[in-house]
Amino acid sequence: MPCKERALVQAMASLTPDDVDQKGSMDDSTIRELNECKALIRERAAGEAALGDEVLDRMEVMFDLSRFALRLARDFESVHRVNGLTWAGFRVLNMLWVMGDLGPSRLAVLTGSSRASISSVMNSLEAGGLIERTVDPSNRRLVQVALTEKGHGALAEAIPVQAERERNWLAVLSSQDLSDLKRIMNRLLEQPDPQPS
Repeated sequence: MPCKERALVQAMASLTPDDVDQKGSMDDSTIRELNECKALIRERAAGEAALGDEVLDRMEVMFDLSRFALRLARDFESVHRVNGLTWAGFRVLNMLWVMGDLGPSRLAVLTGSSRASISSVMNSLEAGGLIERTVDPSNRRLVQVALTEKGHGALAEAIPVQAERERNWLAVLSSQDLSDLKRIMNRLLEQPDPQPS
């Protein structure tokens, strides 16, 4: 990636709004300001860096995806904190419910977490009695994580709350929009990580 393009991508990424409230909401003036920023970046990039529309479209999509992911994470975190969980904790409990017992490394991969953060999340969940870890007696490095009865109950209470938040976030989409978004997101997520240029 040329230096000017990389600098513009970094500038666009740095525009993640600090004035998003704890629930992830943005007021109309913030939305207008961010849209103005995108337009100005597009204008400046097109003029100074001689970047084509396709490059600028990709930059804008990445900017918007980053902003949306941040808003979702903040919103989901605030929703689950009220019920004594975290967004990461909900994802761990949900994955254990779906997949059954898992090792910490596999749990990290499946929940999109780092190994360090999954360890911290598991410590909190275990202290709350929501999961339990068992060590293989023949190889103490092998650990399995399981959902407890209490964890299952906490998850049963959290799933409807999460489903409602997801419904609210996606209510602006038609059934066809949702189907298209799902197809596009799956295509993006299923590709291998691109190699650096």
